[in-house]
Amino acid sequence: MLMGRLNQPPHFFAATAAALIHHRFERTLQSAPTMAIDDSKPLILFSDCHRGDGGLLDRFALNQSLFTHALDYYDARAFTYIEVGDGDEMWQVDRFSDILHAHAPVFARLRRLRDSDRLHLIVGNHDIGRDRRVARQKLGLPLHHGLRLQHTASNRELFVTHGHQADWQSVYLSRMLFRNIAKPFQQLALQSAETNNRMRRWLRDLTHAIEAKYEDRISTLEARITRWATAHRDIWLICGHTHQPRFAQGNVFNTGSCLQPNVLEGLEIQHGHIAQIRWTQINGTIQRHLLQRTPFIMSAHA
Repeated sequence: MLMGRLNQPPHFFAATAAALIHHRFERTLQSAPTMAIDDSKPLILFSDCHRGDGGLLDRFALNQSLFTHALDYYDARAFTYIEVGDGDEMWQVDRFSDILHAHAPVFARLRRLRDSDRLHLIVGNHDIGRDRRVARQKLGLPLHHGLRLQHTASNRELFVTHGHQADWQSVYLSRMLFRNIAKPFQQLALQSAETNNRMRRWLRDLTHAIEAKYEDRISTLEARITRWATAHRDIWLICGHTHQPRFAQGNVFNTGSCLQPNVLEGLEIQHGHIAQIRWTQINGTIQRHLLQRTPFIMSAHA
């Protein structure tokens, strides 16, 4: 009930919430720097790593070796890496230094990409810590709230932003509720579920109820994102935030996430195409899968 109320503003606030969401996207678009891209400058986009401190709640920890392998693959082929927000989990972790220590191999590669001018980090809502700074400014790594990519050959423009602009509620209120309610509960669940059958059954039922409510929330967020994108049909919008991959649905793309165990989801841009890709690690074997792709010269609305 509480989650539903937080996600859906009261009816008399609906118009104000819609206007606020529109304003957030517009402000990010207008302030975003523009980067020219062409067939000689390939790009890889991942989002929602949620790198933590290596503890029980760090869902990215299992994928760290797969992620570094993927970054090495793209670095060797001169790709530019764009992280589409929520790279670091500052809602769970107070000190960025703990994240830096837990995922030192990742940050070593991010610095290497930065030093060759092939790194851009988009700010997501989970990148914002309790002091309202963005992950201690990521140690000087390049940060943007949005990025406009201009493909020179086709004149296609892609707008990259995290997508949390579609959440009407305050980032800081959401973070407070997460830290003071959700995080302690998750810790209790992880500590208790292995030893208490009754607790395990109760947590299973509660998890199913939360997942159903989460699906409702994702549908609402996607509808809000699509509504804004529909009003900007000349731009292809790339975002994250929902953790749900979308490919060429209208003019909207979503990178997915890096949180499924042994799976990374992302988008590649090269040779005049944008492609949905998936990396997997099964029994120690790492593979890159090309799922689908579309050229820039084709209308997103054909």
